[in-house]
Parts: sequence; C-alpha cells; structure tokens
Amino acid sequence: MMRQAALGGMYKSFKLSRVEYSLLQFVNDTIMFGECSWANLWPMKALLMGYEMVSGLRINLDKSKIFGVCCSSYFLQAASAFLGCKVDKFPFKFLGFTMGGNQRSVNFWKPVNNSLKAKILVWKGRLLSMGGKVTLLNSVLSNISSYQLSFYKVPSKVIKEIRALQRRFLWQGVVDKGGMSWVNWDIVCKSKKQGGLGVKDIGKFNKALLSKWIWRFMVEEEAIWCGFMNVRYGDLRSRMWNIDGGSCGPKDSIWWKDLMGLCVDSQGIINKLSVKLGNGEVAGFWNSRWLGICKLAEIFPNLFQEISSKNASVSNMGTWCGEVWSWKFIQAEEVLGLEATIELEELNSLLIDVHLKLNVVDEIV
Repeated sequence: MMRQAALGGMYKSFKLSRVEYSLLQFVNDTIMFGECSWANLWPMKALLMGYEMVSGLRINLDKSKIFGVCCSSYFLQAASAFLGCKVDKFPFKFLGFTMGGNQRSVNFWKPVNNSLKAKILVWKGRLLSMGGKVTLLNSVLSNISSYQLSFYKVPSKVIKEIRALQRRFLWQGVVDKGGMSWVNWDIVCKSKKQGGLGVKDIGKFNKALLSKWIWRFMVEEEAIWCGFMNVRYGDLRSRMWNIDGGSCGPKDSIWWKDLMGLCVDSQGIINKLSVKLGNGEVAGFWNSRWLGICKLAEIFPNLFQEISSKNASVSNMGTWCGEVWSWKFIQAEEVLGLEATIELEELNSLLIDVHLKLNVVDEIV
C-alpha cells in the first residue's frame, strides 16, 4: 500500500539523492518516513485506516509517536491532533536503544551506568565466591550495556566509570564504596590461559562490536541501510581501504567519525582483512592486502609517495584487451625519482604473472 502510494505520487517519501525511503518495519513496529508537509498527512492517515480495514487489526495510537526534523512545533502539534498520536523529540528510546543525542556526552551514558548500579545493588556480592562474581560480570553486567556498545563508541570517562563499578563489585562486592584492588585490572581482563580471570574489558569489547559494522559495510553491499550510507558518505569500501586523517568532513556524523577512527587504528579490523582477488573492483591497489600479507604501499613506500593514484582500486591500475589484462601503474605525465623508478621495476616483476579475472567478484576474507 505504501509503495503504491509513493509510486503514484500521493505520498511524498523521504529522499536522499537517488535513495528513497517511505517505510521500515521491524518485528511488529513500523516507521513511516515522509516530507514534512500538510499534503502528506491525508495519505498517511488514509494508509493507516486502510491497513486496519484490510488486516482487521487496530493500530495502538497511544503508543504511536510523530517526530520532526527541521519541522515547526506548530506543524507537529497539528499533525499530532490530526493523526491521533503523540509528539516526541530526539533523543528517544526504541527497543531499549537510545536514538539520537550526542553519544560523546557523559550524560548520554547515564542510563547505562544507572542500570548497572541497579543490577549490582540487588545482588549479595559479599556472599558470592570469586567465580560467581566473574560469571555475573561477564554474563549480566557486560550484556546489559552491549546493545548500546554495539553501535556507539563509549567515551573514555564512561569506560573508567564502568570499570570502577566492575572493580568494586569484584573486590568488595558493593558499588557504593571503594577499597583495595588486589590485582591490576588489565591482568584481570586477560584470559584464564594468560593468567587472568577472563573478565571482559569494556573498551576492547566496544571496539570489537563497532568493528563488526566495518565488516558489514564490506560484505553487505546490497543491504538497504548500506545503500543509504553509500549515498551519504560515498563509496564505503573505497573510503575504508584508503582511510587517512582527512577522510572525514565537518558535516559527517559523530558515529561515522568514530568508525573511521577505528579504520585508522593500526590494530583495527581493516588491517586484519585480506582480499581474494577477482576483477579487482573491491580491493584497493595500495592500501589493501590482496597480494600476500603486506600492503603494496608498505612494500614500495617511495613509489607510493610519488604517484597520483594513491586511492585507486586494483581494477583502475590497468586495462582489459578483450579478456586479457595488462597493468599500467603510472600516468604518462608522471615523472619519478630514482628510488621510485627502481621500485616500479620491482613492482612490474612482482606482478608479471598476476592477472585479474573478468567475471569474478573480489572476496573479502
């Protein structure tokens, strides 16, 4: 119904360049997107009423809310009265997850800290064994915050506060007073094989969960949300392979900047990924691992500094003649120094027997 209304021009969807969204559904929740206009209210109400008539179900308007971005409060109040739902604003909770707000603010994370404290106060920590405390720390305390940790980067001050809660519970069994910590917390967070207790390190746990988004950007190119991100920030794979200090613009979101920070990290997931070469459209020629365990930018640093095509994919570094591939590393107008020229000859020798596969897509491993 919604799709037909949008295609017929009766309902104006949310548009970002070539991407258009009118409806998202998750379990039994539905989110409708549309232009902030009076003309959109009638078709929206007609669609809701039509759904009730067709399905025989009733929409719970008491739990339904309307949000506006760059909309006047007068319009939102009028729309609320017309549709019969409530007006809400950012940030808000959806399935226990905080949407909107400044995730770098300490106040943004107060609900997480409060839920951790509330859970600890219920337990009789002083009556538990060390093994029982470690089990509770890993199975309950870490998982309470994992939903939020999987999407937002936690500020260092909040990490310190969460670690303090964990530390007090482990050694004193309470959270309202400090005491002696008998072992350094970094050692406590090591695995049992390494002599620790296996308690999750919140900072590393947060980075690991966020890194999953980078992996999903690389492998879920056909996903709806990935298409939106490609329009918003450009080609995601290219930006992540070729990340540098100037990759984020002033209008990029905090969330995106935090993800790009993980790409810069020498110990991050980007530096652990490799590409099984096919047609070369995914692999970055200089900045991804598609030929052994090292990047070509690391093997040939002088050549990399002097060429202009630093962010090129493998497929951009040559041409097809029918089904035969031939390499072309530099432009005709480029003049190289002595050391770069020597490295260019070595690169030619290295890749003389390496050829792309025209109809095979690169595979990230």
